[in-house]
Amino acid sequence: MPTINNITARLREKGITLAALADELGVKISAVSCVASGKAKSYNVQTAIAKHLDTTVEDLWPGQIRLRRNRAQIEANETNQHEAREFEGKERRSDAIRYLLARHPDQMRRGFSIHTNYGDFHIDADEAEPFVKLVEKVLGKRLAKQEKIEQMGK
Repeated sequence: MPTINNITARLREKGITLAALADELGVKISAVSCVASGKAKSYNVQTAIAKHLDTTVEDLWPGQIRLRRNRAQIEANETNQHEAREFEGKERRSDAIRYLLARHPDQMRRGFSIHTNYGDFHIDADEAEPFVKLVEKVLGKRLAKQEKIEQMGK
């Protein structure tokens, strides 16, 4: 596991400070410091440090599993995969899109959270309607496109 002094010293040898790297990435110095010391993981920060040191992330943090998605995103993907499996054997993909269109906007109207690498952002029910309309619009476009594809295939 690297130490903050080891990474910092190697960066300084290249003429780069943690502050300069933080400015370059648009993050706080503490974020760069925590990643450099191995206390935190950030794909972007780790990649930038490795790039500046002309090495790889694996060389700097050996054996460390790095995920581009946070746990909530992985769980959401597993849920979506489960929902998609419900439609295996269905003739048309448009059926799956209709299902999503019927189910998700109504659930979103009660409020929801957006999970990011920087933390969760909660949308209350009274703030959800613009997001719901956007989801309905996107899914509606996907449905129309898919139905057109299916019509052409007949």
